[in-house]
Amino acid sequence: MVQVFADDAHRLLKKVAGDEKSCIFASSGGATIALDLIARHADQIDTVILHEPPSPSLLPNKAEARAGFDDVCDTCEKEGLFPAMQKFMVLVGVQGGPPQPDHEPTPEEKAQQALMMGNMSYFFGRYIRNIGRYEPDLDAVAQAPCRVIGAIGAESNDSQLACAGGKRVAQIAGGEPVVFPGDHGGFDGKPKEFAAKLIEVLAK
Repeated sequence: MVQVFADDAHRLLKKVAGDEKSCIFASSGGATIALDLIARHADQIDTVILHEPPSPSLLPNKAEARAGFDDVCDTCEKEGLFPAMQKFMVLVGVQGGPPQPDHEPTPEEKAQQALMMGNMSYFFGRYIRNIGRYEPDLDAVAQAPCRVIGAIGAESNDSQLACAGGKRVAQIAGGEPVVFPGDHGGFDGKPKEFAAKLIEVLAK
């Protein structure tokens, strides 16, 4: 599945950018997919920022983490969505769930929430199993001709699987992790600050 999504990104970049190189920001599972894009299509990339990839292959306890991803998907199939969600939050080291909105959701926000809930069964039933089982070519990432940047959230911490992934991929790429505002979902929680940091990093 990861390779299929990376192929989709490859074709999209070809369609949009032609022979020009692109700058890419990829977060969470998207950052794991971008690892495959780097390994097979680095010639299309100028800079890629990998923000907190939750890839077990980037962790010292990758077998344990991978088994945890499988368990979440098995739980979704056997017990339902919400028990799977609870296990997932523990696995990735996030407590309390997403922040609650501080205002009455707009019609657009309500439509987005409904769409997200519709995607949850796919996410917990299939998607994260494939993200967890994917084995990236880390040598190709280390030797990539494009600029590879590992990134983490300022409010993330070392107990969180994806933050550990961001630090590890920065090390593989030969640099220090770039710190973005917010946590794993900082682009949503602090969009203005996050965008400003993104522009700053790409301008270097």
